Amino acid sequence: MYSIADDDFSTLQEDRDFLEGLVLMGQVVKADSLDELARLLDLDPVLLNTAIADYNRSVEAQNDPRFHRKTLINKIDHPPFYATAKTVTVHHTLGGVEINERTQVLNSQKQPIPHLFAAGEVTGGIHGANRLGGNSFPDCIVFGRIAGTEAARN
Repeated sequence: MYSIADDDFSTLQEDRDFLEGLVLMGQVVKADSLDELARLLDLDPVLLNTAIADYNRSVEAQNDPRFHRKTLINKIDHPPFYATAKTVTVHHTLGGVEINERTQVLNSQKQPIPHLFAAGEVTGGIHGANRLGGNSFPDCIVFGRIAGTEAARN
């Protein structure tokens, strides 16, 4: 899976300089045509050209019947073209065991399970339905310290 942009991705020179640095490091692929980009990415050029043409039609119509994207701002039609590989990842889990303020794991009746403590991403309900980026660090550190202290006492 790739993110693809064209020369109109930004008007800011600092963005362009940064992108060219990524090209030099091999993290972004640059090509003068979609066919060349397909070749460099080992993709079928017909499929890539079709996908970009479909996307551009969606931008023109401000309607994306396939993926239902709401943000359709710029077509991809001015070389050079840029691509970067994308991967799917889980950055944080929101589910897990429920704990109390002493990091004791709670059973289904909300009672502490003796000698069982938890901290970090194995715990659930700390952040609600989502979390702000970076909030898992203090979560792990603070609750980890509490869990360690409580476990040593017990």
